[in-house]
Amino acid sequence: MGQTYVFECEKCKYHTKVSGGRAEGLEFTVQTIFCHNCREVRDAVTFAKVPLESPESVTPPSITQLINRLLLTGRVETRWQKYDLACVVSPQHVVRPWKDPGACPKCGVYLERSAFPFRRWD
Repeated sequence: MGQTYVFECEKCKYHTKVSGGRAEGLEFTVQTIFCHNCREVRDAVTFAKVPLESPESVTPPSITQLINRLLLTGRVETRWQKYDLACVVSPQHVVRPWKDPGACPKCGVYLERSAFPFRRWD
């Protein structure tokens, strides 16, 4: 089960809702990234279960789409689709993996993680 936390910067008040690293669920896997162009910390989909007959895709679905869709397990034959780390704004943006504890993308102070998950997802 994957979990999303709220991360906040005490200095500049930047906040984001991300897993804080790699997180796996039943239907997809995410990796938290730092986008150098956007100066944002976000979760990027790295693996997702897709129907067997669906075409290969280089563009990952959004996390919101994956969380809100019905579970595929047991309904149709599926396969795992791998995606490269990419910013959701533009695949041409320069990104790198980000892991808790990590620096604020705006001011460089370490982000504080909430004590309890904001969301749990399968």
